[in-house]
Amino acid sequence: MERIERILPSYDGEYFVILKTGLTLLVKEIDYSPVVTCKITVNSGSVNEEEFLGAGISHYLEHVVSGGTTSIRSEKENQEILKELGGASNASTSYDKTMYFINTTPEKWKTAAELLFSYITQCTFEQSEIDREKPVILQEFKLGQNNPDRQLWYLFSSTAFAASPLKYPVIGYETLFKSLTRQDLLAYYKKRYQPQNIVFTVVGNISGEQVLRDLIELTKNFHPTYTLQIPLLREEEQLIPRWAEQIHPAARVPSMKIGFPTVSLMDNDLYPLDVLAIILGSGRTSRLYKALKDDEQLALSVSALSWTPPYERGSFIFSATLEYDKIKPAIGAIKRLIEQIRTDGVTQEELDRAKKKIIADHIFSNQRVSDIAENLTYSYLVSGSPHFADQYVENIQNVTFADIKRVAQNYFKDYQQTTAIIKPPINENIVNTHTKQKTGDLP
Repeated sequence: MERIERILPSYDGEYFVILKTGLTLLVKEIDYSPVVTCKITVNSGSVNEEEFLGAGISHYLEHVVSGGTTSIRSEKENQEILKELGGASNASTSYDKTMYFINTTPEKWKTAAELLFSYITQCTFEQSEIDREKPVILQEFKLGQNNPDRQLWYLFSSTAFAASPLKYPVIGYETLFKSLTRQDLLAYYKKRYQPQNIVFTVVGNISGEQVLRDLIELTKNFHPTYTLQIPLLREEEQLIPRWAEQIHPAARVPSMKIGFPTVSLMDNDLYPLDVLAIILGSGRTSRLYKALKDDEQLALSVSALSWTPPYERGSFIFSATLEYDKIKPAIGAIKRLIEQIRTDGVTQEELDRAKKKIIADHIFSNQRVSDIAENLTYSYLVSGSPHFADQYVENIQNVTFADIKRVAQNYFKDYQQTTAIIKPPINENIVNTHTKQKTGDLP
């Protein structure tokens, strides 16, 4: 296999290689599975859009590329092949990647792989298909605008991030999206859909060695034509609190997010922050639930999340839905909980329960071949190792009381607090959304 540049560390039944073209192949045998997942992941999403930032070109491209006409088959022919494969196919776009997959039977994996590969190398961008997908996405904009939860996330991220592309929605802004042309899509496709920017994953009841050989043969003419170096604008340290409110006609009750800047995915503080998020906000035994729902009855729902993207510092986020007159008392209760953790830490029971939940979630997330394929791919893209998820569990087990207390003290700082609130209109005659933002001292 002279086309292989490097063999990645692997276990029995795994074949992980990087080709000389830069393309990464991840193949794993799962003998018990009746299904094979073929997945192509492009290491490019909304944060990588350069001159198209805020336009949602990655998402638009995904709509056109997935199942669209290629230089070897019409769109109709592609759809007929998909039906023969079982029709279990989808695509998605996130902040940092675009993914295409097909689930099929073991004897049809090669046809599925060939079809996916044609999407990402031979799309012809027929104007009729581009024009057809535009109103589909405009309808997605409309659905998002009528979704208070989604609008709350947009409000929070655009307030928490001033420089980072994370401030833009993955779908983009409607006015910028409407300006995208066929030439824009084609240029972005040629630049970002490069072998060194792509992971090809096949998992299921297959012969791993033969699949690897077939993939190498299938992709032999896929060579890089661009050097990919896109420095992201990094977020500077937040020095004053930020606050944003929006009136939303579809909201029934107020909802809010309170966030604090933390770390990116590869920082070792990832692990105690994840454990702390479970202790504070997961289920009826969590501190948030007990304090804000059971004891003080300040919230209708509460949760906590440690969000740690691989390319930018993350946020530790408290979320709640509540009544109008409970907003300030709830914020005060959350601050008291934070101070308790900063001062007293957590109990042994809380620490053990959180670790067990994270480990159980990890095991559950590896039940299906599609989950295994996703975990291998994501682990590789963020860390360079397909087994990062396994290492993650080991590191979770090593989290100590001191770690929990330390991260609470280091990251929960009042002057770095970002608060975003979506409220329903008090006056039923208010039908338009409007936003109020401020920095400095919080209300």
